[in-house]
Amino acid sequence: MLKLLTLILFLSLSFVGYSEPIIVLTAPPGHYDFHDFGDETTQDKATVELKIIEFDPSNEWPTGAYFGFYDAMDRNNSVHFLLMRNKQIDNYCVAGYRIIENGKEVAKKAIAKFEVNDPVTVTIVFDKGNVEIKLGNGQIVTLETKLKSVIPSVSVSSGKAYFDITS
Repeated sequence: MLKLLTLILFLSLSFVGYSEPIIVLTAPPGHYDFHDFGDETTQDKATVELKIIEFDPSNEWPTGAYFGFYDAMDRNNSVHFLLMRNKQIDNYCVAGYRIIENGKEVAKKAIAKFEVNDPVTVTIVFDKGNVEIKLGNGQIVTLETKLKSVIPSVSVSSGKAYFDITS
């Protein structure tokens, strides 16, 4: 019975739509910009195609695009998928995740590499602290967080990124 309820919940979340399907964010060197694209929730599923479209040539912060959820009560707690070019000479971007608690990065891991100009599709399912990150290539990462009620968002650091939210 629990499996059936989980399946029904998952399918119902699959049809959630967002009012702003395409978002483009820009941040100057050493800064970031963000945009919330949904309401506070304890369960959500979102698919985003993201692409870094402008890399900052300075060395203040690497250019990165982020997609994830932050705690509805405290933005200093969050979980994100990230796409980042660590060095200007790199011809690839690193994809991974990070978990932030009380403003400090407590977990991070690189999980794939993509060509610099390739768009990356990722789906994140959030269910009361449990997070599933699924890359378009089929790779899946499962995480446990302390997050309970969250808000979905996208952000960029030191550059310009495109986010196409499809569900």
